[in-house]
Amino acid sequence: ETLQPPQVAFWSPVARRVAYPLTFAAGVRPEEEQREALRRLCAQLRGAIVEGTGDSSVYMPRGCMVELAAALSDPQLCEAESRLWPPGGELGPVTEAILSLLSLGEVAVGVSRA
Repeated sequence: ETLQPPQVAFWSPVARRVAYPLTFAAGVRPEEEQREALRRLCAQLRGAIVEGTGDSSVYMPRGCMVELAAALSDPQLCEAESRLWPPGGELGPVTEAILSLLSLGEVAVGVSRA
């Protein structure tokens, strides 16, 4: 919570290799605790990416953006989301964050997936 872009991106590889397994592996922590951690993490990663996007954005080196995107789309988070948010229910926070960023990109650069 206290790191700001681009410093947060420098810690992304550490988070993916150390914190994710300790937080999101099945059976490591209670599911409700994992759900809340995943919600907060995805919101913070999405926010850091948004801060580095657009005309009046914070300067974010390309490599930092790549690290943040990799942290958000990490297979460990996707697995945790599929386990904690069963299909047919509400969208999980990883999916919501990625969809939000995709729609922001379409508006910001005029690209359409249609």
